[in-house]
Amino acid sequence: MIKTACKIKTFNFRMVNFPGELILDTTNQLIIFNPLLEAAVNSHSIPIDEIETYRFKKGMLKSKFEIYYRSEWYIFTDFTDENYLQIVSYLEEIKDERHLRIT
Repeated sequence: MIKTACKIKTFNFRMVNFPGELILDTTNQLIIFNPLLEAAVNSHSIPIDEIETYRFKKGMLKSKFEIYYRSEWYIFTDFTDENYLQIVSYLEEIKDERHLRIT
């Protein structure tokens, strides 16, 4: 299991950032976002097999990891460590067998 603290943006919440933890669960093949706020309703579990496409943009000041799932983009930013690179690398390794698209 790989974890990193970050923020999520989704269109459902009018592009507001929510802090939380991004988790790659290789055992259950899930990408999970757990919010830091107990009252937040934006907890997400995304099966890797159901990800339609994903993209990664590494900028000088800020990196973005985006997942397209069920007709919506989930945008992860403001990472506090480098563990998110392991999550992206894992998706790169399995993209051919899982038919994932990178854009």
